[in-house]
Amino acid sequence: MEKLIGLLEEETSLYGYIVSVLQQEKKAIVASELEALNETAKKKESLLLKIRILDEERTKILEKLGGFLGYPSNDMTLRKISQLVEKPHSIRLNNCYSNLLALTQTIQDLNRGNKALIVHSLEIVRDSLSILTNLLPSNPLYYQTGEIKMAEQSGKILSGRI
Repeated sequence: MEKLIGLLEEETSLYGYIVSVLQQEKKAIVASELEALNETAKKKESLLLKIRILDEERTKILEKLGGFLGYPSNDMTLRKISQLVEKPHSIRLNNCYSNLLALTQTIQDLNRGNKALIVHSLEIVRDSLSILTNLLPSNPLYYQTGEIKMAEQSGKILSGRI
């Protein structure tokens, strides 16, 4: 039981780091710092790999625990285990459950916010490109007579160079 609780506490700690990285990611998005954004992506990847490894260990422990308690491992939720074990383990399991639940909600909220910021930034870039594209004349038309006709500009431009 101690090993399971230890794994859950370690997972909780890693999820806490993910919250921190997502907050850094938000700052990088707002400041348009590509290097910082790439660093946060690498940190998230590393943390998620560690969490995946812990999940595999936890699954193995739950299979053993389920066999010991007489329940299938896929029915072994933190709530169920905390009801089946005695104090102080049940209290620690409930704390892990509450902490993990709060952290996953925070992570979902931060991810939604970061996604909205990125989508908004993309819209700004697309709109800017559209404006710039409309300011420049389109390709000239060549007639059989050799005459060249330039399309009219749809806006004013200060300099033809970009």
